[in-house]
Amino acid sequence: MERIERKAELRQFAHELLGKKVDKETIKSEFIEEIEDKIESEITKIREQIIKNKLKRFEIIIREVQDAVHSTYLRAWNGAERRTLRQHIHISEVIGANQQPPSSRGGTRRSMNPFSIFKR
Repeated sequence: MERIERKAELRQFAHELLGKKVDKETIKSEFIEEIEDKIESEITKIREQIIKNKLKRFEIIIREVQDAVHSTYLRAWNGAERRTLRQHIHISEVIGANQQPPSSRGGTRRSMNPFSIFKR
């Protein structure tokens, strides 16, 4: 009925463009008379369209499952995931190991920089 409604609206719009006055109900009745013999084929077309839509969704779901399984296999490839669970890695950083402690004298110590002459 929705398809008949849409077709009737289109035909009514076409008649309005041509300048003809036509009632929507008469157009719908004409469509119903035209498809009386074709109702079964129309129903099969609708069913086929519904099945196609379901198959599209099915393919998407299968693809998502396939990707999940593939990523799981890649993680466990050569036992890499288990090896990372067994390994313990210790990372430490020592900052300033080569620096000397500041001088205990009260004055500041100047470095021997040849460009320090120009700072005065």
